[in-house]
Amino acid sequence: EPDSSLLSTARALALLYSIDGENTSPEGELAFVARLRHVPIQTLYEALATLRQRGIAQGRGRWRAILPHAIANHLASAALESIPPSDMDQFAASISPRMQRSFSRRLGYLHESSAVIAMVKRWLRPDGPLHNLLARGEDGLQIISNIAPAAPEAVLDRIKYEIDDLARDVALRPYSDEKFRWVRLLKSLAYDPATFDDAATLLSRFAALETGKTRDNEARRVFAELFHLSLSG
Repeated sequence: EPDSSLLSTARALALLYSIDGENTSPEGELAFVARLRHVPIQTLYEALATLRQRGIAQGRGRWRAILPHAIANHLASAALESIPPSDMDQFAASISPRMQRSFSRRLGYLHESSAVIAMVKRWLRPDGPLHNLLARGEDGLQIISNIAPAAPEAVLDRIKYEIDDLARDVALRPYSDEKFRWVRLLKSLAYDPATFDDAATLLSRFAALETGKTRDNEARRVFAELFHLSLSG
């Protein structure tokens, strides 16, 4: 039979790409979601068990995930429409880095949602709950890459705000995975005509700091790929 309580709980659980479904302590991941939805932790734990029995939640070790994504995305989208934006912002700022990565990964699937677009823009403001992502190294970069499809212009504006320090810092570690991922992110953002100019210009800032050595030409090589004269080259 339809169960409105289970549906509401499933929506909240679907906000995360995966969640620690065994830790029921006040500091565990279930506790953060329980506070967001104003329900006891035990309610979430029992709901996960029911969802697993129904084949909607899968488990690996202590981790749980609502699957398939066609169901999870629908549930998460409904949750975002029913939770006040201020509560979502507080939730995003208070959860652990691992949960932030998991949450942002789910949002990446919902990049056409008006609620997600507005939320990402709020996050990236200088006074936003996640304004310091660029200073968080690999962790922040992964979150930015996840949410970039929702608000590419806001992501580019945030990068422009700190590009000088960011480019110099990454340039000091020319063979690092972090530099590679920044370059790839900017290349992806450059595919949209609306963001091409800004993304290509930011990518050129990375390229300008390269030494010219073959192994250190990643940004230059990727920058050149944006300007093939015909087809794919």
